[in-house]
Amino acid sequence: MKTLRFASLLLVYVLTGSCGSSGGNGQGEPSDSSSVKTTDTSGLSDMKLYALPAPLEVSTALRSYDNAYTTKVFERTKDKTADYLPNYLKGLNLGVYCVDMGYATVYDDHNMALKYLDKVEKVMNELNLSTQAAAFVKKYKDNINNKDSLYKFILMSYNEANRYFRDNKREDVGLMILTGGFIEGLYISSNIVKKDDQEGLALIAQQQLYLDNIIELIRTYNQDKDIADLLIRLQDLKSAYYGIEIDYDSVNSKVRTKTEITEKQLNLLRLKVSSVRNYIIS
Repeated sequence: MKTLRFASLLLVYVLTGSCGSSGGNGQGEPSDSSSVKTTDTSGLSDMKLYALPAPLEVSTALRSYDNAYTTKVFERTKDKTADYLPNYLKGLNLGVYCVDMGYATVYDDHNMALKYLDKVEKVMNELNLSTQAAAFVKKYKDNINNKDSLYKFILMSYNEANRYFRDNKREDVGLMILTGGFIEGLYISSNIVKKDDQEGLALIAQQQLYLDNIIELIRTYNQDKDIADLLIRLQDLKSAYYGIEIDYDSVNSKVRTKTEITEKQLNLLRLKVSSVRNYIIS
């Protein structure tokens, strides 16, 4: 199995005000994932490190596994705007747009990538990130034909955006961006990977580790009615993974499925992730 090694040079840190839930990832941390650090005010001994997918991880893996590019994944989002949405939904949609832009970027569809770049800029402006948005757009366009530089720049920008939300005590928005990106990555991979693609199925299986971490982090904010509703939807998505067992090889940074993912399980996962995605983008 190929490992996911696309030069994720920077970690993404989101600092929440507290961590009210128990547990932890407890599953190991894939080497090319982003990370979320949470703290409790009682001291450093309560700090935890969570693995979350980096913005280009799924798209880069799918291409390395020779999965064909399809514009069908854009059908519901390419003409969507986030006007007048509450900030938590703006954050979720921004995460979706970033992953769609990354998917188009990885497969060299520059026209589609630029369409999503405009959407990313718009939502960043709506979230009062006008300065960062202008710099991001310029840098992206300057590097659009230099994929290595573009990948590093996207990861750096992702890191800087999350640092901004942390420093300005808007960690919940940063977490929503990560969650939206996760959902879109799982939506893309589950709808592209075929039943006989073992590497692709392992990629899908790996994402249940990320889902566990996202659920635990979102529990920190579940006193908010909208976030509590999102949490319920994510827990329902988690139920689609029941019966899918995996091993994580921390030495070789590989995820292996211990049990075969059946066609029924894959279809259920597609159905449930599509439901969460529709909630975000509708």
